[in-house]
Amino acid sequence: MPWTVIVDHAGGSEYFRWKDQEYEVVDVHLMPSDEILYPLLASIDPYEDASFEPDKIDSFIREWSNAKARFATEEEMRVWSHVHEMGLRAQQSGGRLIFIGD
Repeated sequence: MPWTVIVDHAGGSEYFRWKDQEYEVVDVHLMPSDEILYPLLASIDPYEDASFEPDKIDSFIREWSNAKARFATEEEMRVWSHVHEMGLRAQQSGGRLIFIGD
């Protein structure tokens, strides 16, 4: 079961048009579940949406960077890199990073 990840630069007004935006798909098995080491990433429910607002983006990027070792194959590394870039763009634009659950 995957999440679809998008960057929302519009403060919510474009959220429901995500199919027209750049996106990435992240499989649940790649996400860390250790709530002590990865409190933000481990809190993402695969059945719900999770939004990382501008005040949480720095923490997301730090945890995502620390989780890089979980992404082993070339395709998994491509996904990791793309979501990392999306997080950096959200950080720079003041936008939010959204994980859309199943």
